[in-house]
Amino acid sequence: MRPRSLLLMSASAASLMLGASTLALAQSVVVTQPNGAREAIPLAPAAPPPAATQPPIGQGTLGSVTVGGSLAAPGGPPPIVITGSGVGQSADCAGRDVEIDGSGGHHVLTGGCRSIAIRGSGNVVNAEIMPGTRIAMTGSDNQVAFVLSAPGPDPIVSVAGSNDRAWRVQRLGAAPNSGIEVGAAGIAVPGGAGARVTEMPSVPQLMQQLGAVQTEQGTLVQMSNDVLFNFDSAAIRPDAALKLTQLAQLIDQLHPPGLRIVGNTDSIGTDAYNMGLSLRRARSVENWLTANGGVRVASIDVKGEGFHDPVAPNQNPDGSDNPAGRQKNRRVDVLIEK
Repeated sequence: MRPRSLLLMSASAASLMLGASTLALAQSVVVTQPNGAREAIPLAPAAPPPAATQPPIGQGTLGSVTVGGSLAAPGGPPPIVITGSGVGQSADCAGRDVEIDGSGGHHVLTGGCRSIAIRGSGNVVNAEIMPGTRIAMTGSDNQVAFVLSAPGPDPIVSVAGSNDRAWRVQRLGAAPNSGIEVGAAGIAVPGGAGARVTEMPSVPQLMQQLGAVQTEQGTLVQMSNDVLFNFDSAAIRPDAALKLTQLAQLIDQLHPPGLRIVGNTDSIGTDAYNMGLSLRRARSVENWLTANGGVRVASIDVKGEGFHDPVAPNQNPDGSDNPAGRQKNRRVDVLIEK
């Protein structure tokens, strides 16, 4: 039996394999079955890349950080800059930033990029990137399929254009980053059915996943202490990383001027103890976002409110305990300012 592989291809490559029916696809994940049959899964509708005015090299944003030479580590190599439209280029980007200033290209980046910024439209990028890096797209109809060069967190994806999408390709099993190939035809995961393609979430998706709400001051995310911390602890639980990563992605895509992080408790315990615990927990969230989530904003205001700002009654009208209300009050509020 032939091994099954997973490829991200341009529409033209897919149409050669599958016939005229794939001409409606902008890009596809093409799966080769053991019996030789091929199935194309569309990633986005086809759309001719619109004319785009490219900003001068060295300008633009990557999340909340200005991209260009300023993103390169002090004393390190300058970013790799790819210019021109309708071209395909390959580059070894190991530990370097990449800027793509052009439209309609199909680019292959290997070695583990430190960041990718796309300021054109209609580009297809197959890339091997470092864990926890940045991918930013400020054009439209760009597609990035990536694999991680080593085990670690997914990238923070910032999208400012329309129909820009980023996909992670990984092998399932004990070694999800092994046996993956980045080539001119796409990203391949050979050797069986154990492969997954995952789309990085957009702002609306992140808002829904986090239960975020819009307020006059900005976007408010309330995270339960019971999800973030063990009892009477201010240490972030390992299984809280998913929610905090989603929060970091949302912050990075909204480009806020600042954050307000406020810890809250229920009414059990003394005022002084709860004030201290709520502040320590708020600081733990701040530290995680900046150290692990890569959040960079101009200001972060951190405070603890103890049990002085409840969102639900800690007691029932008859004076009995209200566990459901106390659970709602045990939280960390993160306001992403406008």
